[in-house]
Amino acid sequence: MAYLPQKPFVPGHLEVKKAFMLYKSQICEALNYFPEVEQLLSLRFDQLSGGQQRLIETIMVISSPSSFIILDEPFSNVMPLHIETVKAWLSVLKRSKGILVTDHYYRDVLTISDYIYLLNMDGRTIKLTEPIKQLKDFGYTN
Repeated sequence: MAYLPQKPFVPGHLEVKKAFMLYKSQICEALNYFPEVEQLLSLRFDQLSGGQQRLIETIMVISSPSSFIILDEPFSNVMPLHIETVKAWLSVLKRSKGILVTDHYYRDVLTISDYIYLLNMDGRTIKLTEPIKQLKDFGYTN
């Protein structure tokens, strides 16, 4: 299992290529979706922008050999173009990996999910069968 926490987890002094290696992530697979990452491989994480760091960490988890991944807010601080690519990649990967995504960008989550659950403030987990309507009914959206 691999986990993408909400907060950054790769130390700033670590080189991107080394982080991929330590996480056993597949650089070749990542470059198929994000060819621009090749330019970043020799940089340290503290040389990347916040959005680049988030994208690289997300890519590392997605391309890890784990059969189940948990992604906590993978779309936060990521460029819209990259969000679409991450979603496309996850749509392919969900055939061979278990994937759990939590994110406030619910529309992005809805487009890639097979099942939607709402975790409410009372600690209840509610399976949504009509997500857009139910999110509004529960007061999550307007």
